[in-house]
Amino acid sequence: MVDGGWTLRRRLDFDNLAQGSALVDFPVLVVIDNTRIDYNSTLNLGEDLRFVDADGSTVLPHEIESWDENGTSYVWVKVPQIDGASVTDHMWMYYGNPGAPDGQAPAAVWSAGYQGVYHLHQSNLDDSTNPGYDGTNNGSVDAPGAIAHGREFDGISDTIALGVNPPLLQGVSQTTLSAWVRADNVAWAANWAVSVSRFNGGTPTLEGRAKLGLGRDNEVLVGGRSTDAEIWRALETTSNLISVGIWYHITGVIDYAGDTISIYLDGTLALSGTVAFDQPTTPNTPSSGSHIGSDCDGARLFFDGLIDEVRISGVARSADWIAAQYDSMTDAFVTFGPEETL
Repeated sequence: MVDGGWTLRRRLDFDNLAQGSALVDFPVLVVIDNTRIDYNSTLNLGEDLRFVDADGSTVLPHEIESWDENGTSYVWVKVPQIDGASVTDHMWMYYGNPGAPDGQAPAAVWSAGYQGVYHLHQSNLDDSTNPGYDGTNNGSVDAPGAIAHGREFDGISDTIALGVNPPLLQGVSQTTLSAWVRADNVAWAANWAVSVSRFNGGTPTLEGRAKLGLGRDNEVLVGGRSTDAEIWRALETTSNLISVGIWYHITGVIDYAGDTISIYLDGTLALSGTVAFDQPTTPNTPSSGSHIGSDCDGARLFFDGLIDEVRISGVARSADWIAAQYDSMTDAFVTFGPEETL
């Protein structure tokens, strides 16, 4: 419960009418500007923001991705449950407490199966999950993103390495990769947005456990393998599904146990197909290399364009989850009620 000191609040309603199932531990993006909050009523970095569940007592973890008192701010909040087919489920946003400490808890926001979350805002390449496999930049530069800022890749050598031998997708039966992408060119057979390598004794290799990107015929590509020696399994959408110079949200769901790959574009299923993985889980060994903007070894099949909001999950996200995430990230999920004085 938010006790004392807070003077203002607004009710935030969720539009989950289109999704029939409940969303559990769901990260909601709250987009704030001067029509939704009086920045003069908040601390300079938004430290006094607090979010409370509909029960009026449970304080929800949040992470401020970007705070801009002269423009738009972006805040992620983990909500315990949003009911299916509902437009009345809600939370409260409290502010207006000049004595409040910073209340952020990023790792708590991204605890529901997330193994890597990269906002890629300005120079911040950190992983918001715990323990955090932070990125190391090799050439990419800050650029306007789909949400706040993202990173621009030159398609020649730019990449972001995600640690050395991180235990990404280690011993999992399913995975979900997602990212916002805006291609400037799709010169390669595969232009990888995010790739997670197999182990191979600690040496990064091309055909990884899971990869997500675009193909030169303007399609979305998803692939992976369940063992380090398996023939790589992949699926790609029809040609000319995407256009250069336009932002898209792409998602790949790989079910090693169920022998399926599904591809989503802007929250909608674009393709689902059956493949034959060798075993139902990935090996219980680390990933020897993972990258944003290139293949697993960081040396080829570079992405030419912009990438933002990369997610790596050790679970299969449902179609409802993916659709609601797209709605949330395009500011179509939250409705602000009037300001209330406490």
